[in-house]
Amino acid sequence: MSQFFNQPIPWQQPQNYAALPLRGFFPHVMPLPLLNAAVDEAQNNIKAPRPLIFSTALAAIAIAVQGLFDVRKPNGQRVPLSLMLLTIANSGERKSTVENVFLGAIRTVQKQQNLIYQTALNEWKTELHIWETKKKAILKSIHKKAIQEEPSDDEDRRFKALESTKPTKPKQFKLLYEDATSEALFRGLHQDLPTAGLISSEGGGVLNGRALNDLSKQNALWSGDSITVDRVSIESYVLADARLTVSIMAQESAFQNYMEQRGEQSRGSGLWARFLVCQPWSTQGSRFIENGTVSSDHCDKFAARLVELLQPNMALLKEPGREKGVINFSPEASERWLSIFNAIEVEIRPNGRFAGAGDHASKLADNIARVAALFHCFEGFEGVKQRAKVSRFPG
Repeated sequence: MSQFFNQPIPWQQPQNYAALPLRGFFPHVMPLPLLNAAVDEAQNNIKAPRPLIFSTALAAIAIAVQGLFDVRKPNGQRVPLSLMLLTIANSGERKSTVENVFLGAIRTVQKQQNLIYQTALNEWKTELHIWETKKKAILKSIHKKAIQEEPSDDEDRRFKALESTKPTKPKQFKLLYEDATSEALFRGLHQDLPTAGLISSEGGGVLNGRALNDLSKQNALWSGDSITVDRVSIESYVLADARLTVSIMAQESAFQNYMEQRGEQSRGSGLWARFLVCQPWSTQGSRFIENGTVSSDHCDKFAARLVELLQPNMALLKEPGREKGVINFSPEASERWLSIFNAIEVEIRPNGRFAGAGDHASKLADNIARVAALFHCFEGFEGVKQRAKVSRFPG
C-alpha cells in the first residue's frame, strides 16, 4: 500500500493546455474596443504601468456592473461580478492620476446624486420634526387623561394613525467608500445602496485601518452569500444580496508591513485567495513626452459608458432586492473556460506554477468568469456567440 502512494500520479495533459498565458505576460491586444482604447490612451497620456491602468479600469467597471448582473459559470454555479483587486506600486507611479481618470465618472455621478440627497434629507428632517411634535402632543394628552383616569380612545386612534405616517429617511446613492470602517461599509450597504466599491490609491490606510476587519464577512460578500451583522450600539441585521468590489493600490512597504502583521490571518481566512494581484514594472525613467497634444476622447467614451451603466443602479435605492440579469457562457466560451480550469488545476501540483498557492489557484477560474462577464457587459456585446443581451438592463 505504501508503495502505491509513493508512485507518481499519472495524468494526461489537458486539451488546450496552452490556455494559460506565459508567466509575467500581460496582454496588450484584446477584442475589447472601448476598454482597450481608453487604456491605450491613458497609458500614452499618463505613462503609468499598463497593468496598473487596466486594474483600475476593471475596478470601475465592476463597481458599475456588479449590482445589475451575475454570471453563471459553465458548471452551473451563479456568482456575483464583484472583484477584489490589489496593485502594488510605489510612490511616483501616478496611481492617483490613473484612479481619477477611470473612477472620475463614478465620483461625478455620486456627487450629483448627493446634492439631490441633501435636499431630500433636509426635507425629511423638517417633516420628522413636525411628526415628532404631533407625537409629543398626542402622548401628552394621553398622559393627562391617564392621570385623570379618563378614556383616551380618540388619542389612541390618532397615535396609531400617526405612527403609520412616520417620514422615511431618504437613501443615499453612495457607491464609493475610501476611508471607512467595515461597520460603516456594511451599514451603508444595508441602509442605502446595496452595491459599493471600497477603493484606495494609497492603500496603506485601508490595509492598516479597520476596513478589512471582518474578513469572513467580506469573503461571504465576494461569494454572494448573506451575512449577519451584530453590533452592540445598533440592532443586528442581515445583509442579503449585497455586492462589494475592493480595489487597493498600495506601496510595497505598506503591503509588506500588513503581511507581517496580519498576513497569516488574512490568508488563512481565504481573503487573499480571492484577490487579483499585480506588481507591474515601474515606468519611471522612461516616461518621455513625445508631443504636446493630449487627447482624452477614448477615456471620455469610457466615462460615458460608465454613466450609462450607473443609471439603472439608481433604481436599487427603491428596489434593493431587484432581480439581477444573468450572463451565460456560450458553448464555445464554456469549452474554453473548462480548458483553463483544468490547466490551472494541473499547475497546483508540486513544481507547478501554483504549487503552494492552491488557495489562490482555486479561485482563479471563478475570477476569470467574472472578468469575462464584466467585459461582456461593459462592451455591450450581442450576437449568436454572446448569449446575454446586455444592452437591455434587467427589469
